[in-house]
Amino acid sequence: MNQSNMEQSLEAVQPESDNEKTIASLQAKIENIKAGREVEALSDNERAEVLELMKQIEQLQQKQLIEKEEKEQCWTREMFVDWAKKEVKREDPEAWVDETFDLHDLAAPAVIGGDLTVILLVELERLPPGLIANWVYAYNTDLREIPVKHHIAKLDVGRTPITEIPDECHFAELSMRYCTIKKVSNNLQKLAELEGSGTVDRKVKLVAELLTSAKPLEAKYIIRTVLEDLRVGVGQGSVRDAIVWAHF
Repeated sequence: MNQSNMEQSLEAVQPESDNEKTIASLQAKIENIKAGREVEALSDNERAEVLELMKQIEQLQQKQLIEKEEKEQCWTREMFVDWAKKEVKREDPEAWVDETFDLHDLAAPAVIGGDLTVILLVELERLPPGLIANWVYAYNTDLREIPVKHHIAKLDVGRTPITEIPDECHFAELSMRYCTIKKVSNNLQKLAELEGSGTVDRKVKLVAELLTSAKPLEAKYIIRTVLEDLRVGVGQGSVRDAIVWAHF
């Protein structure tokens, strides 16, 4: 891979994809049909149309996931060095990469010693795909997404632009401190839209993400909002499970 291609592979901000535009259009159609009403208040025809649109959105999101996985695959050593130079801002990126990562298997790069700390780096926008680590501490960075393929036990991404963690990502411990209003809004909207098999577990995870990210007082009002003010299909049992998932 030449230098030009490597630079392109590490470009941070990409234009909105056709899939994202289509998903946004379908979501707008759903909102137009609902016109502020709950799903239960829709006519049979309207409900069927909404469900069909939601199915199309789910298929497009699955397609996006597959495309993301295909793009991730694995980095070459040269890409690690380029990332270390441009985003991690190391004066000797080659030496840092050699000291920090075991790259014998590029599909599963392992952090030597298990812990990776990359903080106060406004240029840091991504993590290597397939990363194996006990703990990744990426605080006060411009990290925008987490690789779908990874083996990270504990992840701390406080004060970053990340607003959600893909459903396919699993951690023994996850911290997203200083949760944003956008994150709260996105998760609460998803709670109201989820239907079908596995809905309860997915709702528990969405609430748990908010509680994990929130300060104690914020968590108090998130719980009050979910239980009292919104009709999003979450009961006290689900909130209890979310608290256990988030803190134990």
